[in-house]
Amino acid sequence: MRARHPLAYVLVTSVLAITCYNVVPGETLIAMIIQTTAAATCVVALVALGDPKIIIFRINNYLTNQSSHNQKVSNEKLSNQNPRNEKTNIENTSDKKTSDEKSRNEKPSYGKDNGERVCRGRTGVTVIWVILIASGCGMAALFTEAAYEGWALTSASNLLNAGAAAASSPSTPSVASLFSSVFANACSHLASLGGFLLLCVATGIFEEALFRGVMFKGLASALRLNGTNQSLLGAALASSVVFGVLHISGGAPFSGSELVLPQLFAKTIQATLFGLIMAGLFVQWGSIWSVAALHAAFNALSEAPLFLLTGQVPLTYATGDPVDLIILAASAALLAPLAIHSAARLAASDHTSLSRI
Repeated sequence: MRARHPLAYVLVTSVLAITCYNVVPGETLIAMIIQTTAAATCVVALVALGDPKIIIFRINNYLTNQSSHNQKVSNEKLSNQNPRNEKTNIENTSDKKTSDEKSRNEKPSYGKDNGERVCRGRTGVTVIWVILIASGCGMAALFTEAAYEGWALTSASNLLNAGAAAASSPSTPSVASLFSSVFANACSHLASLGGFLLLCVATGIFEEALFRGVMFKGLASALRLNGTNQSLLGAALASSVVFGVLHISGGAPFSGSELVLPQLFAKTIQATLFGLIMAGLFVQWGSIWSVAALHAAFNALSEAPLFLLTGQVPLTYATGDPVDLIILAASAALLAPLAIHSAARLAASDHTSLSRI
């Protein structure tokens, strides 16, 4: 079904995933873990039935390539040894001359390996940059919430001391007491941190298996069957836009401040750019597990600091807070160069990379 009718495969998998996600109602941490785990299990099972290559192929392919590489090295060592008869010696000399002539006219044999090293280096830089952006978002949200708590404590202290003698000045909490309060809140929420991290892992597997393993690859296959050029780039853009739009759901996003709509727009752009980056890495790695791990790390690093402080998982990105809008806009701006580079690589490797995933 996936090979002959990729769009039907995408649609059926998406409907089943949404159905599994809504098995357990509720917005508590336990309910969210059950919902996401059920949906992730459903999608991974369907991927294993319809397209198991993206789950196990890359490991087998790596082992096969490594074995052939070792065999090639062994054969080269044997061919470089001194032969026992003159005929073999003449043949080796002839082969050596032929190879020397080829080396003058062709690129060095290590050129491909050097290109692969450069590609892996750029991929490593992308991964590190994504992790740094997530860490920056998490710390910015933590310090913002801590500053709000400090402002609230200061206001409460001023109100309590408003009726005191005029000579007595109102007491304000020091920076040390503020961070002591933040640390105490974090310690009180450590017990539920394991559940939050489990939610991040389940979310990473669910979203990457659905949007990259099913939707991105299914759309790319459909475009390729229709003879469309740049099928990888087109599929990456389409699946990333859907991924970004679906991130504005949850809670009551259209109530409150005038900043709600700009926040929803910023979150859509940020998630779309993140989806493009994940699509590029998925083509590079060829497995959903690697991109799922990076996705889980991004969620954990960007949201765990605030979770430790408040003990709550945010249900909507439309908070109406100007600082949250700034954090979303800044993270989107930092992700943009990586997304543009990923799109360029998808466009350049369209004719050679579809068979890898």
